Amino acid sequence: MTLFKKLAIAASVICTLGSATAQDPQPPELPLRLCSWGDYHGTPLFVETTKGHVKVDVYNMVLSPVMKAKIPLVLYKEVKTAQGKPTYEAVLSIPVPPNRKMPLVLLRQEKDHLSAYVGECSPEIVPYEGIAIANFSKSPLGVKVGTTKMVVPPGGDEVAKDCGGAPMEQPYPIEAYVPDGAGASKMVYESADVRRPSRRMFVFFYNTPDEGIGSSSITDFKEVGKDAPKP
Repeated sequence: MTLFKKLAIAASVICTLGSATAQDPQPPELPLRLCSWGDYHGTPLFVETTKGHVKVDVYNMVLSPVMKAKIPLVLYKEVKTAQGKPTYEAVLSIPVPPNRKMPLVLLRQEKDHLSAYVGECSPEIVPYEGIAIANFSKSPLGVKVGTTKMVVPPGGDEVAKDCGGAPMEQPYPIEAYVPDGAGASKMVYESADVRRPSRRMFVFFYNTPDEGIGSSSITDFKEVGKDAPKP
């Protein structure tokens, strides 16, 4: 089967990381990490935990430290009463798919509008030394990581836990293709990286204003001397 045929078949399928089903119950609280797509200039944000409301760190394409938050996940802003006592108003309610073990919450701010993508960053699902791919574009993507080939539909995400079988500390290719409208596929992204045991990548593909394909990525390092954070 050609890559294009695989892309066509996958176009109507939404893939998600992890193996849990929609019937699995969600715990009342989950560990998570946040970041923003571009600089965040809005009001300080908070999440609710079992110990009260906690301010969250929001960095531009850099994951925050692991923190826990109540599920359903809601972001809040702090509002002081006339007496100076802090209260909290909801800013954004974020649906978390039931198969997420440690949600990766990627915030996007456009003027006064705030939205969020919820991926997965549990080291059990996206291990250090692995790479995760998310497709925000309108087209299915054929992605090659090392020797591993994946089809990532619009709105979908996939993971290559061993960087496509690349030897440790050795480079491997990363390529992305879209259907070219003539029954074949066209390369829209070509790069390379090195597989390392203390590092993982999250790569996001999206449509550019001219309907091309752009990309952005997060590189996340495991702290030296520490095990990967557990969900």
